[in-house]
This record gives sequence, structure tokens and C-alpha cells, in this order.
Amino acid sequence: MVGRDLSKGLFPPHAAQASSDNLMRFDDVADERLEPSSLTLGGGEIVGIAGLKGAGGQRILEIAAGVAPLRSGEMRLSGAPFCPRLPAEAWAKGVAYLPGDRTGEGLIVGASVLDNLVMARPPRHGPPFDRARVKSISSALIKRLSIKTNAPQTRAGALSGGNLQKVVLGKCLAIDPRVLLLNNPTRGVDVGREPRSTDRCARPPVEASESCLRARISMS
Repeated sequence: MVGRDLSKGLFPPHAAQASSDNLMRFDDVADERLEPSSLTLGGGEIVGIAGLKGAGGQRILEIAAGVAPLRSGEMRLSGAPFCPRLPAEAWAKGVAYLPGDRTGEGLIVGASVLDNLVMARPPRHGPPFDRARVKSISSALIKRLSIKTNAPQTRAGALSGGNLQKVVLGKCLAIDPRVLLLNNPTRGVDVGREPRSTDRCARPPVEASESCLRARISMS
């Protein structure tokens, strides 16, 4: 489809073996749009959920991210009860969420790339905003994810769809998450042009203490 062989060098080497400890656990989690669902995430483990739109894959991510309320069942994070009432509570616990609607939920298109990358956990030096740290974090993420932008101060809305997706992923990685919740993370990223950066979205770095729950939702 892209006119060249992508089989070599596309997939990264295997990371360290996932921990047997349950970093995140879902027991009969349900609401009016989700049948009772149970699963566990071990440290360093990547778990995928696939299904049609409305089948519940997106909903379980929204509940874990604090976007939707937990109506029944139980969630645990590192063994402790976990029930975020707001997204800010989930982010504060190290649970980062990349939503399916990047412009509506994932970022602020009128703000700069820099502001979007650090908005989830703005670096501070005591009470004041740490401008030097912000610049360092944003520059490192732009390089790491190959975000095409003229400068960190460029308005996010000026970027292409694929680069906007990378900014949302960068916002998640900026907090050094314990758990990554990814809803269609490679949406809008050109696999033919940038296979390496696409792979960063599909398989973000996961350490032995981290885990990733990824949903792939089909519209048809």
C-alpha cells in the first residue's frame, strides 16, 4: 500500500517481561453503556481491546480516566481502591488518557504546542511556574515523537492531524504515567511516511512498573 517493504525495523525489540503484580484491576466494572467487565493489567503489560463503536471498549477507558462515573463494580490501582470522579484525579494518580477525539477532548487547539504538552502536570519550582523546565520537557517530547512544528510556541491548531495526535500522546508521556489509556492512538498518523513515529504512538515506551490499556474502535 505504501510502495515499500515495512517489515524490517518496524517493530521495536521486546521490552522487559511484564510483572506478575496487578498494577490495575477491573472487577465487574459496568454502567448503562457497558456490560460487567473484568480485566487486569500487570506492570509493563500492554492489553488491547477491540470492537465496534458503542461495544464498550471506549467506555471502560473513560471510566478508568474519570471521564465517566463508575456505576458498579470496582477498580484498583496498585492494590488500592481507585475511583476517579474527575479526570484530574486520574491524572494525579499517574493514569493518563489519550481520547479518541483529539481536538474535542485531547488538547486545546488555540493554545501552543508547549502548553498542550505540559498542561496535565505543569512543572513548578516551589509555587512559581518553572519556565526552564517547561521548555526542556516540551523540546524533548517534540524531538522524541518527531512532532513537526516551527517552534514549541506554535499554535497547536496549525499542525497536521498526525502531529496533533503526537502532541496528545506527548501530553500523556510528560507525566511519566503509571498507566496509559489509549483510544485509537495512531489515528491520523501516516504509517507510510513515518513508521517510527507511528510505532511510538502504537507502542509507547512501557517500563516494568507501567502498563498500557489500548482500545481499537471500528466505526463499521
